[in-house]
Amino acid sequence: EELLEVRAVRKSDNAPVTTFKVMAVFEEYANRNNNYLEYRLSERFGNWQDSADGKAQISGPQQGNANVGVVRVLAAGFAPATKRDVEWKDVEAGKTREPLVLELQPESVIRGKVVDETTGAPIAGAMVWAVRKPDANGGIYDPNNSDPPGSAVRTGDDGTFAVAQLGEGAWQLRCTHPQRPRVPATDVDLAAAEQKTGLEVKLPAGAIVDGRITGMPIPQGARGSLQELKRSQFGIGDR
Repeated sequence: EELLEVRAVRKSDNAPVTTFKVMAVFEEYANRNNNYLEYRLSERFGNWQDSADGKAQISGPQQGNANVGVVRVLAAGFAPATKRDVEWKDVEAGKTREPLVLELQPESVIRGKVVDETTGAPIAGAMVWAVRKPDANGGIYDPNNSDPPGSAVRTGDDGTFAVAQLGEGAWQLRCTHPQRPRVPATDVDLAAAEQKTGLEVKLPAGAIVDGRITGMPIPQGARGSLQELKRSQFGIGDR
């Protein structure tokens, strides 16, 4: 199997970044749809390769896939680095494939606090994370986008959080808590290396419903859920 060597350097001084992870997507549709590309490059999707001695290896396109793709590098303390239009070319006999080098810039960080929307009291144990804001007309490709990824941070006793390793552009800050209703994402625009502070996320109080299902055998591991029902709307004069 042919591999491509990837390296990372600091853009400011070209110094090597030795610890990072990398992923490549060689798919025609991903090249045309940003939302699908972000889904494929999400940490949740997997297939990330860790560096060793400042280098990482990625595989080329599978048979039938596009020979032009996208490569992304993630490293602690830096913004995500993305290289588009990476062309996979055949290597002449006796020659080696040139390494791909990505330049990394300092990370942007969002710092804030999760509080109760009524009392303003801090909420501990909430999970907070950020994703690139989807294009309005690009479709939704991750049905589990409300579930926290492994990189989500948990609020402390004082409700504070810091979401790091972000880059310049439009982001959505998302927050969940196991005992509270879900809330819409918060749109956040970030400048390069911006340290945004003072963001407040308000969560409504949740309700707990206890019950028991009878009249049928319940298999082990079964789960129940509640779903909001839309109220019927009647015009004036309707009964």
